[in-house]
Amino acid sequence: MEFDNSSGEKLGDILLNKFESWLKDLSINASFNKTTWGIITNINGNLYTIEINNQSYSNINAMRNAGELYINDKVLCLIPNNQYSNMVIIGAIAT
Repeated sequence: MEFDNSSGEKLGDILLNKFESWLKDLSINASFNKTTWGIITNINGNLYTIEINNQSYSNINAMRNAGELYINDKVLCLIPNNQYSNMVIIGAIAT
């Protein structure tokens, strides 16, 4: 088996880059609970719009003990089984 190294990259670097890319894809699509920080961008009654990593998610519920929430609050969100459609706000940073 021959390896074309015309790009000048080392084989180890190429393999490491491919492995890191594979791990990132795997973790994005894995079915496990995830927590992440977001910012409230809109409030409609008891439903919130949250921005996470420049992506907007609407109609998000908050747990009762999350306290009063306002636009621009930084909130902690639980994403069960990595399903963003089931996301819930579990807390906020006190300001």
